[in-house]
Amino acid sequence: MLTGGFYSVDAALICEEVKEEEFLLRCDGEGRYARRAYVNNGRTATIYALRQAGERMWGKKILLPDYLCVSVLTAIDCVKEEYGLSCDFYRVDEKLEIDMEDLQRKLTPDVGMIYVIHYFAVPQPEAVAAALSGLARERGILIFEDLTQALFSRAQGRMGYGDLIAASTRKWFPMTDGGLAALRDTFPAKEISLGDPYNEAAYRELLISVVREYFDKNPGCDRETYLKFEREANASRYIDLEIRGMTEASRRVFFNSDKEELIRRRRENYACLYEELEDCRGLRLLGPRPDDSDLTPFGLVILCEDRDRLYGELTARDIVPEIQWILPTDRYQPGEAARYLSNHNLMLQCDQRYGPEDMRRTAAAVKELLGRRP
Repeated sequence: MLTGGFYSVDAALICEEVKEEEFLLRCDGEGRYARRAYVNNGRTATIYALRQAGERMWGKKILLPDYLCVSVLTAIDCVKEEYGLSCDFYRVDEKLEIDMEDLQRKLTPDVGMIYVIHYFAVPQPEAVAAALSGLARERGILIFEDLTQALFSRAQGRMGYGDLIAASTRKWFPMTDGGLAALRDTFPAKEISLGDPYNEAAYRELLISVVREYFDKNPGCDRETYLKFEREANASRYIDLEIRGMTEASRRVFFNSDKEELIRRRRENYACLYEELEDCRGLRLLGPRPDDSDLTPFGLVILCEDRDRLYGELTARDIVPEIQWILPTDRYQPGEAARYLSNHNLMLQCDQRYGPEDMRRTAAAVKELLGRRP
């Protein structure tokens, strides 16, 4: 059985009618983000939110963290010319916290938005949240929060303070597509129509679901064939960036899923993986301790030397980690901490598909492979 990689679609959930279209945004205890759009992926959720802010952002600059996924820049590129936007980058440190001194230096008069990423389920510290909220009030700057990796974390006061929110829901559920955009109740909204949900990306992700089931049932198959399907499915999401609705199949999975069970299993798996690897030589764990009940893990991030070699060795054992992320250095010059994180990280999956036995298998493989190295 493969551990990691794309989900197989949950056919049982697709066969159920949606009883109630309600999603509890755990960081929003006061119901301030009730105005939402359920779209096809995280990129188009970001585009949707940026279009909501477009007129207010005309000719202004977006400050972005220097540790990010290229998909954020892809989304901004879609609206850049339309609203005359430009970008600059502030630094994050090795703990993934915003370097507020560097951000303050980048706050030129033309900055209209600060884009904040809550990495690997961990919100930015409370002092950072307070400082950002203060800057927003004093300077009339918009705060955009990317919740993709912290969608099920609570931590009120540390997140859920932005004007705009976006997240990829597809990364949390056994579904082919899915993204969420939300506006704070004080933010003026405009009507944005959503396109036909079905496109090449939805097809490719459904295809990888079928392929995934085949590989799970037939151990020993050529992993490179599977990874080729994954790469094609990933690439398809960058071809068509029209803001589309979430497919009916994915809506059923999204709204019918047992969210509390998802949280419970992820926390249990993460705790097992964390405890197995906490004292492993040659590794540094980047992420929350398992006893923080406000946080729901996205995955366990490990930092190690010769990351690419470890990735290949794990994949050869049917354990497919993720690299978060290869930075687009052709677009900007990231700081030293961002470069280090990009070059040394692997994220091990701990989602609800698995149990502690799978986590122990993953940890044993990591420890064995690192122990073999000179």
